[in-house]
Parts: sequence; structure tokens; C-alpha cells
Amino acid sequence: MLRKRFIILALGTVVY
Repeated sequence: MLRKRFIILALGTVVY
């Protein structure tokens, strides 16, 4: 569950 949010945050950082 938390892993999905962590992945989303990591992707968001890469996109930004």
C-alpha cells in the first residue's frame, strides 16, 4: 500500500 504511494512520489520527482 505505502509502496504504491512511494513509487508515485518517486515518479513525480523524476517527472518534475
